[in-house]
Amino acid sequence: MISKKDKRLLVVSYYWLPDEGTGSFRISKFVKYLLQAGWEITILTASRSRGDDQQVPGLKVVRTDESLLQGESSKVNPSIFYAAKSNWRARIKVWLRLNIIIPDAKIFWYPKALSFGKKLIKENHYSAVLSTAPPPTTALVAKAIASSGDLPLISDFRDPWTNIYYYEDFPLGRIARYFNNRLEKSVLKASSDIICVNKGFFPGFEEEETKVHYISNGFDPDDFGKHQSDQSERSKKFTVSYFGSLKMNQVSPGFLAFIQNIPEGQLANLRFHFYGNVDQIARDSVLKVLPENLELVFKGTVPHDMAVQEMQKSDLLLLLVGMADRSKLVYSTKLFEYLNSAVPCLAFGHQDGAAAHVIKETNAGHLSSHQEYLPALQFLEERLADWKAGLEIKGASVEALDRFNFKKLSTQLENVILSRI
Repeated sequence: MISKKDKRLLVVSYYWLPDEGTGSFRISKFVKYLLQAGWEITILTASRSRGDDQQVPGLKVVRTDESLLQGESSKVNPSIFYAAKSNWRARIKVWLRLNIIIPDAKIFWYPKALSFGKKLIKENHYSAVLSTAPPPTTALVAKAIASSGDLPLISDFRDPWTNIYYYEDFPLGRIARYFNNRLEKSVLKASSDIICVNKGFFPGFEEEETKVHYISNGFDPDDFGKHQSDQSERSKKFTVSYFGSLKMNQVSPGFLAFIQNIPEGQLANLRFHFYGNVDQIARDSVLKVLPENLELVFKGTVPHDMAVQEMQKSDLLLLLVGMADRSKLVYSTKLFEYLNSAVPCLAFGHQDGAAAHVIKETNAGHLSSHQEYLPALQFLEERLADWKAGLEIKGASVEALDRFNFKKLSTQLENVILSRI
């Protein structure tokens, strides 16, 4: 039996609340349910406080010296890699970013984070260190902290490291590739356990190691139980909504053709809403093919709580998976929130990818390839006909979704940690 004093965890996460992006979402849900399971947790993060941090029993948040981060945006937009194709200055910036600053631009956080981390483990009796990446710098910080205190290291990866999608279009130079591979291997070797969202993050390593575990992204039922769908809002127009950042590598030929070829007779009944940060290049690409009478509004970034409400008021949710081949490996948190909203999903992505598998398994909607648009148009027409007829438009199967509940996923993570202490 593990005692209360043994359930003490140091979590290293570059992003943390109040940041509500993908960098903090997964780890914040794990922490929430680990706290409920009786853990005492310290978060070591670079994210700034807004001065209104909630006091949560069992949770301590240590924020490093914010002066180090002045002038730096809280999140790095991966679209700089794609904008580079049309701008020589951007190409130089990308080359420097990938080949000089290794493993990523957050490496300048390393000295301060390590100093804070070493102080924390001297003052507290932690049972283990848990990191979440990207950025890979976080994994390096956690490795050094765990080593200094001779603690088990559990490394969580939401995305691959050297196998990440944008390296397909912008391969690392020989020297940068060598050092990134070396750093990646050092973390994998030092880790007591490695958590990946999906298979394929570390080819050649996963197959040989029993310490690699797969815990997908998921949804938090508490985010949805407090919201009710507004049926009167649904009755005005059939609303297709997109949530999250939108980068140019997600705007596929199939999606653009889909927008461009929506039949004239359907336009008056349709509206498209985009919530989140939409790159200017992506925005321009969509507007260029937009039919004249189709309502499309870019709503900007909204708080997560509001985003969930708008999801549930929508009639169809749009998912655009990145076109890089490696993008098919990743289960996005957005996908599972879509599915739990009980609203059907229309996706453009890899037909052999993770998103396609989950959508099919849960009977949540339809996924077209990056090159197709006719099947997507047919799916839209069918859902629109149901809406006009006043029929219920069903989303994912509740039973099939249950295993993606963050409460259950957190139990899987807890079991991994407990096996090492």
